[in-house]
Amino acid sequence: MVTNGDILLVDEFLAPNFHYYGPSSLGPGPLDREGLKHLPVTCKHAFPDLHETIDDQLVDGDRVVHMTTSRGTFTGEMMGMSPTGKACEISGIDVFRVVEGQIVEFRVMFDSLGMVRQTGMTLG
Repeated sequence: MVTNGDILLVDEFLAPNFHYYGPSSLGPGPLDREGLKHLPVTCKHAFPDLHETIDDQLVDGDRVVHMTTSRGTFTGEMMGMSPTGKACEISGIDVFRVVEGQIVEFRVMFDSLGMVRQTGMTLG
């Protein structure tokens, strides 16, 4: 969803009672389905070449865990930060809880400090 920025998929894959828990640097949480829709757009604006790879996956009952690597170049404004044109590669972990084919809970943790260091992000 973040790689292609397609917010239309949100309603298809996320349950009506969905909750997203992300790093506190992304703002207060949890977000519901509507609140989550801005994140892919924001990410693709800031990192137009963003590409996420799933490095490993574990499925256990109603839980799916992805270990990911995201790569992109910071060329668009994001949350008040001016672009630097620098590339970054960051690791992350996504944990999904799935009920009846839809995601009801999505927890994300990624190396936000590594992203800041690699891209030279500063509040401007």
